[in-house]
This record gives sequence, structure tokens and C-alpha cells, in this order.
Amino acid sequence: MKRLILITILTATVAGAGFLFWCGVPQQAFGNGDEAQAAPQPVRPVPTERVLPAPGSSIREFPATVQAARRVDMSFSVGGVLIELNGDAGRVVKEGEVIARLDPRDFENAVSSAEATHDEALQNLKRTRTLREKNVTTQSELDNAQAAFETAAAELRIRRKALEDTVMRAHFDGVVARRYVENHEHIKENTPVLSLQSIAELEVSFQVPERVLARYGDAALAGVQVRFGADGDTWRNARVREVSADADTVTRTYEVVAAVESPEDLKVLSGMTAEARLSLPTGLAGNGAVLAPMAAVFGGSDGGSYVWIIEDDAAPPRKTRVELGTMRDEGVEVLTGLEPGQRVAVAGVHSLSEHMVVRPMRAGAEGLE
Repeated sequence: MKRLILITILTATVAGAGFLFWCGVPQQAFGNGDEAQAAPQPVRPVPTERVLPAPGSSIREFPATVQAARRVDMSFSVGGVLIELNGDAGRVVKEGEVIARLDPRDFENAVSSAEATHDEALQNLKRTRTLREKNVTTQSELDNAQAAFETAAAELRIRRKALEDTVMRAHFDGVVARRYVENHEHIKENTPVLSLQSIAELEVSFQVPERVLARYGDAALAGVQVRFGADGDTWRNARVREVSADADTVTRTYEVVAAVESPEDLKVLSGMTAEARLSLPTGLAGNGAVLAPMAAVFGGSDGGSYVWIIEDDAAPPRKTRVELGTMRDEGVEVLTGLEPGQRVAVAGVHSLSEHMVVRPMRAGAEGLE
């Protein structure tokens, strides 16, 4: 009897343990896929940065190229053989200095011939005028003599001017940028001999994006400064001289030309590198603009600009459309779509989706942490 009671108790104990085991084992362990619960998604760490309020003003810098403020290709207005050329490239010349000469002999002979014709016409005019006063000749003869003299005088002026033009003088203080011919060549009239560039004032040419000019207008170009490539950190004030009326069809930028005084302690030549700096107007901070990292912005299929907003706790990322402003060294202005302090993804933006669960990556961590 006692043995029967003991067997009954053991049987009940085993059955209860089996029931508890069955209840504690997940159903999917037994292959019941229809009733299985979905496994929780892994939380992926994402590199992020917080967006900051945009400061009230911004400095934009652009690569620039130096060019002379005055540039001219010098040529002779007459043709002839070049007998003197003091125009080696890089040579500094003063205004009025002789830099080239043509052989003057043919021109001197032409002047001598024109002077003889002029003197003969003058004597004939005097003689005819005297005869007319004595009523010995007609008024028509006097008129012809007067016309012949004026023609001879005009021809003499032309010949003298041609002789004068055999000497080429510098139009202004400058430097010879390029020489196109060699000495003793026969030069045709109006053929460029050398290129002369001013050294008293320089110009820099740089490209400004259309969105900068569209947003700020003339105020964007009110405070231009220039730094030459070999001038260290010295910024020099410049004034805008020209702004192109048409944008480049590829880069959508406008060419701006600014004039700056040539530095006395630095030899700056046309073609050298420089930088132009614009100080854009204040007021953006009050309009709620923020600065976001460039790596956070990506393009959507609709042509818009987007960022992924990442919450501080594990949650799906939020794809948010933004309106961009001006590019800066520290990031890009975002005019709408973001608020200061929000986190945005700065890596893997093209692999994120709203079906993921993500969190900000811990500082200093890498990969999957």
C-alpha cells in the first residue's frame, strides 16, 4: 500500500515538471511558425552630430586668379623691319620708355619727299596769291594752288606721323608679360609685338555661386578682401569692378572681378593664385537657420535635399526634407526642416531606412561598437 502511494506521488511530480517545462519553452523552438512571435530587431548604432544655430554672419572664401588691371597687346600702326626690341618677358618698363623700333630710313625718305612737295606747294601758293592781288591770274588758279598746298601739308603730317610710329613707347608703367616676335623680323602693321600689363593695380577673378548672389544681392559683394597665394595671412581690401551678367552653364556661378592695389613688398604677376573673401550680411541666426554637416545631406528622388534625424534613444530614423542656404567652411546652412540640437546621421545615409531601429553611436566608438 505504501509502495503504491509513493509511485503515485512520483508520477504526479514528473507530470507537473513536464507541464512547467512545456510552458517555459518558446513555441518557435518546436517549429510552430504560424504562432511564433517575431524576434526583436537589432538596434544599430549610427554616427551622428548635433546641428547648431547658424551665427549671425558668415565668411565665404573662393579661389581666385590674379590678372593685370590694364592689359594691352602693343603693335605698330605701320609695317617695317624691327631693329630694336627691349621687351623681354618680365621686364619692368616706365611710361614713355622706348621698348621697340622699326627701321626708320624708308619713313625718313618719305618725310623728306613730302617736305619738298609741301615747300613747292607753299611757294606756288604765295606766288599765285601775289598774282591774284595784281589781278594777273584768276581766282580759280588761286583756289587750285590753295588746294594743292593743303594736300601737300596733309601728306607731310601723315608721313611725319608714320615716322613717329616707328618708335614704340610704353603707354603706362608696367611689365612685359609676353613677347610675340623676335628682333630683325619684318613686322606687318597692327601685328602684336608684345603684351604689356599694369603693375600699379591688379585684379582678381573668382566665381560666386548663383544662390549667394540671389540670396544676398549686392550686399554679398560689399566687403570683398583678397589674399595672394604668397602673401601669408594678409588680407587686402578690394573693390568690385565687374560682375558677369550670365551664369556659367555648368557650374551655375557668376564671374566677379575685383581690383586691389599691387603690394609693394611682393611681386605679384598675372596668372598667380589668390583667394577672395566675402563677408555675408548678418541676420540668419534670428531666422532659425542652423548649420548641419555636409555629410548629413543627401538628395532624394524628387530632387530635394534630405537628412536623417536620429533620436537620442533607440527608434527608427526620420527622413526629413530640408531647405539649404549658403555653404560655409563649417557646414551648410539649413533654413527649414531642422532645429538646433537635433541629431542627424553623418555616415551611411544611403543605407538607412525608416524600418530600422537605430541609436546614436557612442563617442569614440567604431563599427558595431
